[in-house]
Amino acid sequence: MTNSGFAHIVEDGLVLRLYVQPGAKVSTLIGVKEAGDGLRLKIKVKARAMEGQANSALLELLADQLRLPKSAVSLQAGSSARLKTIHLRGHGPELLSKINQLVLAISD
Repeated sequence: MTNSGFAHIVEDGLVLRLYVQPGAKVSTLIGVKEAGDGLRLKIKVKARAMEGQANSALLELLADQLRLPKSAVSLQAGSSARLKTIHLRGHGPELLSKINQLVLAISD
C-alpha cells in the first residue's frame, strides 16, 4: 500500500493530511475523518491555537507516537487552520505502516 487516503508516500518520507482540533482535554489521535477535500486523520491537541502552541503540540505528539525525532516532523501547510499537511521524514513505507497501525489500534 502506498497511500491510505490521508497519507501519501513521497521520495523522502510521508505526507499526512490532518484535521486538528486544538483546546481538547487531552492530546490524542481520534481516527479518520471525511473532510470536504477527502480523508484526513483527526487529531486533538490540548494546547490552544495561540502563537503556534497547538502546532508545536501536534508535531510533538506525532513525533512521540511514531517514535521519530522532532526534527523529522514538519508542518508543510495549514499553520493557522484546522486542515493541516505534515511531512514526516524517513522511510515512507515504514512510516505508513506505523500510521496505519495507530489508526487500527484506535478503531478497535
